[in-house]
Order: sequence, then structure tokens, then C-alpha cells
Amino acid sequence: MNWKPTSLVTVMTLMLASACTSSVTEGDGASDSEPPLLLAESSWVLAEITAGQAADAQPEAVEEGLYTLIFRADGSAAMRFDCNRGFGRWQVVEDGGAGQGSIAITDMGVTKALCPPTSISDRVIADFAAFDRYKIVGEQLELKIEQKSVSYHWVRTDQEALIEGNE
Repeated sequence: MNWKPTSLVTVMTLMLASACTSSVTEGDGASDSEPPLLLAESSWVLAEITAGQAADAQPEAVEEGLYTLIFRADGSAAMRFDCNRGFGRWQVVEDGGAGQGSIAITDMGVTKALCPPTSISDRVIADFAAFDRYKIVGEQLELKIEQKSVSYHWVRTDQEALIEGNE
């Protein structure tokens, strides 16, 4: 077979494009562009925040229902931050087995209502874009910021109305 330089370049380009567009499959057969079913179509309510290393971490209880999170199957997310609402995109890569790995919440938009002085909404909103790890155990979700040693502990709920504040 007589290979021309342009044919070789074309073949190499196609191989590179194929490698770049193929995705890593997850434990449940999902790809990077399809969120795993463990988070897809799930709703969560924030229960507590823990700061510090595990041995000396002090959990901070959060008023029930004020902070909620929904992961939709299309990769979008809806959030409630006390008196504010938010939206964004989410993507995970399982790297420690099913139900755990890295997470990115991006393209966030948030309302900026003035919450009560006791609200921690500004802190929670700021931390949301920094989450880098997740782990699901039973009905519990842990979202972490490893660099800050901060963990947000969520409990599964089926009340999507919490985003709208219709408790």
C-alpha cells in the first residue's frame, strides 16, 4: 500500500479525535457526559458542615430545609441557599468505586437576596464552586473541599419542592 503524507495525517487526526471523544465509563456504564445514576435525579437537604481534620472536626448543625440540592439527569443542578436560589451544571468522575469520586459544580448562577444576619448562605454559596470530592453512603451524601478540610453532609430527600421554599 502506498501511503501519502496527507493520508497519514488524516488517519492520525481521526485516531486523535476518536481518543479525545471517547469517554471513561463508570461502574454503572455511564460516561463522563452522563451523570451516574447514584446522583442523577436525586434531592438532598443539608444536615451539617464539618470543618477540620476528622479527629478534631466540629460539626455545625444547619437548620433543616434551608439548604437543598437537586442533581438532574441532564447534568443540571438546582439549589436553595436559605433565601437565595441557584442553578448550575454538575459532573462527576467515579474514581474510588461506585458512589464516590471527584465532582465539579460549574456555571453557577445565584440570586442575591438579603438573607437574615444569622444566615450562612454566603459561605455555602462560596463553598459550592469549590467542592471537589463526593461520597454517597446509603442515604447520606458528603461533598468535600479537600484543600480546606471542609465537608458538607447531606441527607437524601424526595421533596423537590424544597428548592422553591414550599415546605
